[in-house]
Amino acid sequence: MIKDYRNIDEYVKTSKLGVNQYLKDFLIYSFQDVNPDAELTQNSYRHHFYELTLDINEGCSFQVDSFNLPLQGNRLTIIAPNRLQSNVVHKDLPQESKGFSVFFERDFLGLHFNESMFKSDFHFLRPDYFPSFELTDKQLFELINIFSIINYEQREYGSSSRDTIRNLTMVIFNKTKFLNKYPEDNNQISLLVGQFLELSYSSFLQLQTVQEYAVKLSVTP
Repeated sequence: MIKDYRNIDEYVKTSKLGVNQYLKDFLIYSFQDVNPDAELTQNSYRHHFYELTLDINEGCSFQVDSFNLPLQGNRLTIIAPNRLQSNVVHKDLPQESKGFSVFFERDFLGLHFNESMFKSDFHFLRPDYFPSFELTDKQLFELINIFSIINYEQREYGSSSRDTIRNLTMVIFNKTKFLNKYPEDNNQISLLVGQFLELSYSSFLQLQTVQEYAVKLSVTP
C-alpha cells in the first residue's frame, strides 16, 4: 500500500521526526536535529508538498519514480509533489549524517503561484527528469550557507520570516538551473510519457479513461 501524505504536519507526526515546525506550510530541519527514534524507513509513499534535501556526507539510497538514487554525498535532491518515493533506506547512513531537508506546500509560494509555469521554469521538477544533482565542493558550500540561513530565520523569527525564507528558497531553485546533471540523468523518459505520469499521479480519481487523458495531453487516444 502506498502512503499518501496530504500535508507536512502529517508526515512529521507519522515519521516521528521530533523537529519543531514554526510555519504551517514550510519546514526546514538539520539531520542532526532529527529524533534518533524517527521512523524514516518507508516502503512507498507520495506527498503533496515539495521536498528539498541537501546531503553533505553520504546520504540515503532510495528511488523516485523509476530513478534510483544511490548512497551519495555532495547531493541536492528536489522532489515535486506526487512523485513516488520507495525503498527508502536510512539504516545504512553514517552515524553522523549531515545535511538539511526542506518541505514546503504549494500555498507557501503565494496566492499567484502557478504550478505549471513553475515546472516549466524548473524542468527538473517533471517526472521525466532525474531529481538529483551532484555538487562540487564550491556549490555545496554555497548551498550549506543558504540552507543554514533559512534554518536560522525559521528558528529565530518564525512566521514573520516568511518572505525572507520564500526568497531564499527561490534562490536555491534558481541556482539549481546551473548545477551539474547527475550521471543517470540520461535515463530520461519521453516528455509525453512524463506529462502523462504527472497527470495520472495527480488526477487518477477524476480522469479514468484513455480519452480523458488524451484530451488533457492534446494528443489522440
